[in-house]
Order: sequence, then C-alpha cells, then structure tokens
Amino acid sequence: MFNIGDHIKTKIDNVFHHGIFISDDEVIHFCSNEKFSILSNDLEIKATTLAIFAQENKVEIVEHDNKYEPCKIAETAKSKIGNRDYDIIFNNCEHFVNSCICGEKESQTMNTLKERGLKIQRKNGLNGAIDKIYRTIRK
Repeated sequence: MFNIGDHIKTKIDNVFHHGIFISDDEVIHFCSNEKFSILSNDLEIKATTLAIFAQENKVEIVEHDNKYEPCKIAETAKSKIGNRDYDIIFNNCEHFVNSCICGEKESQTMNTLKERGLKIQRKNGLNGAIDKIYRTIRK
C-alpha cells in the first residue's frame, strides 16, 4: 500500500499529522508517549508502527513533484530520530517531513494559517488574528 520514503498523513483531533513511511513496523514522526497531540510539550521524532501513527484513522499519501530518492528520504528521517525541537508554527510534523522529502522546511498548513491570520489581523487586529488561528487549529 505504501512505499519506503512515502509522505503519509492522517487526521487526529481535526489536525493533520505527517510522517515518513519506512514499513508497517516503522513510521518516523513527531510523537509523545506513542501518540501525537499538538498540545503535548514533549514531542520527539520517533519510529513507531503504522498503527500507532494512524491512531485508528485513515492514512493517505501526500504526493510531491520534486523529491529525493526513497532511500535518502528514509536515511534523512532516521537521522533525525530523537530530535525534540517541535514547534507548532516553525517546526511541526509537516516541516519535518518536507525537509526529509525535498529539503524544504515548509508547512502548507502553517502557510495557509498565516495567510488567513494576516487577513484577520487587518480586520480584527493582532489579538483577534491569534485567537482565530488558535481556534482554527483546535477545530
């Protein structure tokens, strides 16, 4: 179903969670105590099973036009195991995966939220924008 080096994602608590598929027994992603939550303060890049990554949710592949070879993606992801530098805005699970896949530390989710936030800020000021972004993430 999935191949080594695939960018996979699942929806957990209305938030997409991203990881690098190595095998059914090894998915590399940010997690804490064998699960993922954006509210955890101790997220770390770990290798877990696909079942733990999915938390009983549907898993899908994210396609990339420009990406490294699967073995390089897997090697890069494995080299980051143990990192604890999670930051929801600047270094989330999507940033991690994209840096492994194509060398670009990007998060389309955060880019979209920033764009929405700028529009809201123009209308409601900075505090309104921050509040709206937080409520969007929590939905």
